[in-house]
Amino acid sequence: MSNQKVNLDDIHHLENNTRTYYKERYIKENDLEQKLIVTYSPLPTVPIVHSGKTN
Repeated sequence: MSNQKVNLDDIHHLENNTRTYYKERYIKENDLEQKLIVTYSPLPTVPIVHSGKTN
């Protein structure tokens, strides 16, 4: 894991890039402090479809 800053426009050309990039920050509104985490992966994700069968 690295704290290196990355421009997301620069990572689209990397082949087989399986990294997940993230950014986190804290916000405080009306005495409620929250930690926000945003993630990004350059590879398209494939949804997992369950058949509904049980064993």
